[in-house]
Amino acid sequence: MLCLNAVELDFIKDLLKHKVRFVIVGGHAVIYYGHVRITKDLDLLVETSSENIHQLRLAFAAMGIDLDDERVKRMDAPKVIIPIHKFRIELLTSVDGISFSEAYAEALFVMKEGVHIPMISLPHLLQSKSAANRERDLEDVKILLEINRA
Repeated sequence: MLCLNAVELDFIKDLLKHKVRFVIVGGHAVIYYGHVRITKDLDLLVETSSENIHQLRLAFAAMGIDLDDERVKRMDAPKVIIPIHKFRIELLTSVDGISFSEAYAEALFVMKEGVHIPMISLPHLLQSKSAANRERDLEDVKILLEINRA
């Protein structure tokens, strides 16, 4: 089950309304695939093409958020995290072990309140978390493998 609060869901709806290409990654994806744990924010892997960044800026403007030129320039670099503190959401320009295009091509579209939301596939989540090689990520991988073994 996809657990999003009303603010997160509204944020995602606005992104989708503006045709922003993204996939949910991180803790929300881990929870979706069965390992219920605390997550501090919503992580979204976003496509960094100029068209997608343009759409992202339009979505942000509609939400009253300024995505300034400095933050936009930083999105060209890998491993950039852009926190949206107002929403407890982080935009990621890359994740370890997988490209956006790979993640999006295999994404699951999860239904939440009539909205189809792109979620990283379980194999890609496991691949990314393994590549990150952090203690919490490796623990997530271990538990997800146990849960999804069947």
